[in-house]
Order: sequence, then structure tokens, then C-alpha cells
Amino acid sequence: MEITRPVPSPNPVEQTDAALLQTAEEVSDAVFRSVPLPPLMREHFWVQSSVFAGCIFPAPVLQGSHFTDVTFRNCDLSNADLSGCSFQRVEFVECKLVGANLSEGTWQHVVFERCKMEFANFTLGKFRGVRFAGGTMRSVGFDECRFERVEFSLKQAMPMFDGEKQIAEFERQFPETNYIDSETVYKLIRHSIEVNAKRWTATMKSVMDPERTKKSRMQDIRAMRNYHVHFMVPELLGYMRRSDDPEVQQAMLEAFGWFTLSVRRDEIVRTALDMSRDESLAPAVRSEALKTYNRLK
Repeated sequence: MEITRPVPSPNPVEQTDAALLQTAEEVSDAVFRSVPLPPLMREHFWVQSSVFAGCIFPAPVLQGSHFTDVTFRNCDLSNADLSGCSFQRVEFVECKLVGANLSEGTWQHVVFERCKMEFANFTLGKFRGVRFAGGTMRSVGFDECRFERVEFSLKQAMPMFDGEKQIAEFERQFPETNYIDSETVYKLIRHSIEVNAKRWTATMKSVMDPERTKKSRMQDIRAMRNYHVHFMVPELLGYMRRSDDPEVQQAMLEAFGWFTLSVRRDEIVRTALDMSRDESLAPAVRSEALKTYNRLK
């Protein structure tokens, strides 16, 4: 299923003061990166062609608001009241929406990627061209919703976890199922796990490959920002600690700063803190380590 992603602003402006969100009737072409946000209580607010990265929204109330061509990355919108809002070409990446009220919303060309969404409420929503990929959705409410081209994509989450453990769990649970054509279903599911679980493993291993050129290694490290292969975190952390290249260490620390929802988050935090205190490391590496520690602690 093809989904149109947000169209980036041709003239984005970095914002350091969140007061704009309280006073303006419309916000467009804005980029907010880890900017402290005040409590927002507004209705019929318009946001267009903007990016929110690493922002914490303290239980905002934005009923009936409109979001077009907007990206939320590593944001916390837990307990937000976004009821009656419209979203068009919007993506939520690695965000928290725990307990959010998203009822009576209109969702067109929207992607939820690796989001934590327990107890979110989508009741009476209208969905067209929406993908839920690789997140947690325990006790999410979809009562009386209208769906058109909606995808709940488990395969997007498979590369993030150990393929052998997925196969073992599948083998444990499948005998308890009751499919009409059990043998065919078994082969299809097992094949899907085997193929998808390995999709990003090779890229992460190439980060540590001594035969890789530095340019290629740095490209693979940048991919870590978006593709969090959690089961490989200990191995990657070990490589980063042993590396004698400050630029590689700095790039990996920056990438690990995006692992806000990782099950290995505590290990990353401990390593970043240790490296920030290690006087044998380059000052730029220690500074980046402290930034990552502060992002994830």
C-alpha cells in the first residue's frame, strides 16, 4: 500500500521558543527540536509543513485542530486530547501516545512507525491510507471506526528483534492454533519471519565490518537512527567503545540518541554516561555521549 509522506517545507525555520504555539493561529515551516513546550490548550489550531523532534507535549488539549505535512519524531504526546482533529500526510515516528484521546479524528495518509500507543482511543475515527508499523498497541480503542486501506504491519517490526527467538516462539505457539489449511499457513508465516527478521541485520553488522570503507560505515551508522535493531545493541555498543575513530564513535552516539523506546535503552544510557566521563576519549565524543545520556535518561 502506497502512502504519501509529509511534503517537507522548502524554507524550514528552526524555532527555539515555543511561545509561537500558544499565540499564532497557524504555524507553518517550523522545526522544533527538543524545545521545552508549555501546556497547550487550544481549539481549531493549524499546523502545516512542520517538524517536531524530541519534544515533550505536557498533556496538550488541541481539539478540532488540523495537521498537514507534519512529522513527529521521538515525541511524547501521552494523555493528549486530539479529539476531532484532522491529519493529512502526517507521520509519527518513535512517539509515545499512551492514553491519548484521538477520537473522532480524520486520518489520511498517516504513518505510525514504532510508536508506543497503549490505551489510545481512536473511537469514531475515519481512516484512509494509514499504516501502523512496528509499535505497541495494547488496549487501543477502535470502536465504530471507518477503515479504508489501513495496514497493521507486523513485518515492519520483525527486523528489530532476534529472528531465532521469533522462530522459536512461533514454533511454540503455532500448534495451539486452528487454521483450515494449517500446513500452508505454517509455511507462509515461518517464511515471512525468516525473510523479514533479517532485513536490517546485515546493515548493522556492516557497521562493524573492518573491510568497509569509512564512507560506507558512516552511511550505515546514519541508518541506525531509523532502524533500531534492538537485539544487536550490546554488540554495537561494544564496537563503539572499542573503536579508535572519534568520528565513528560520535556518529554512533548520536544515532543511539534516537533509541528512546528501545528495550536496550538502559544499556545505552550506562554506556553513554561512562563515555562522557572517560578522559581518554576526544572532547567531541565525550560531549556527544553526554547529549545522548541526557536524551535517554
